[in-house]
Amino acid sequence: MKIVKFKIPRETDAICLVQEDKQAYFYDTVHQHPELQITSIINGTGQLLVGDYIGGFKPGDVFIIGENQPHVFKSGPSYLDKGSKLISHSISIFFDQGAFREMLSRFSELEIFRVFINKAKKGVRVGDKTRKLVLPKMKQMVHARGLDKFMKFLSIIELLTKCTEGRKLSSDMVNYKVDEIEGKRLNDIIDFTLAEYHRPISLEEVADIAAMAPSSFCRFFKKRTRKTYIQFLTELRIQKSRELLRNKELSILEISFQCGFNTISSFNRKFKAITHCTPSEYHKLLDNY
Repeated sequence: MKIVKFKIPRETDAICLVQEDKQAYFYDTVHQHPELQITSIINGTGQLLVGDYIGGFKPGDVFIIGENQPHVFKSGPSYLDKGSKLISHSISIFFDQGAFREMLSRFSELEIFRVFINKAKKGVRVGDKTRKLVLPKMKQMVHARGLDKFMKFLSIIELLTKCTEGRKLSSDMVNYKVDEIEGKRLNDIIDFTLAEYHRPISLEEVADIAAMAPSSFCRFFKKRTRKTYIQFLTELRIQKSRELLRNKELSILEISFQCGFNTISSFNRKFKAITHCTPSEYHKLLDNY
């Protein structure tokens, strides 16, 4: 696997491309492309990586991914099982801002696109109120044509531009280009971590996966993700623990060990540092919804 420069097949006279994917699991290679991307998840669960962000995705989620941001939707393990009848289903809109650059400088009516482009640079997880309005419009876009397609596209952009309750994905704008060797290393590291996060992982072990010395690996990973590997691993473990806490089938102690924490005190401390509440407080918050 490698980070690939993905070319979006688009009609030369079309303002945007609407792509519907319905298959066993989502495209699992980290990739990047110059088009801005709006993706709604109809069915499927897993992990989303965008720049230096990692988090889960589920049905109903809507994401904005910025220009040339490395990203991948990795379906959960159950979707990869042989004989699985699960379906992953998404709708994506790809928008080439380059096609609008000249018009943006000439027509004030298109200011909405400038605001949207600036907002999309770091990526956005769209908030609940807005995504509920956007999702049906994206479903309508699949079969829309001509002026009707353009008007629906404008209404989606307007909703996303006005959205105030969303969450930025990358902590800093990660916009870099990598060669095939670097891309394979990063993918191997991500795949290894997603599979082994539940147990102790040493820097020597993960550096070996990347075929690098530990010191070189640390510099490589920090440069390309804007965080240390330990930060990345901890954030993944907390993300996984939040998913288990939502299911409410396990005790907090069981969840801490399943997610790779050696002690409950370490789990509590790191959970609060990332989520600003303890696992117990998070559990109580879920009871109120």
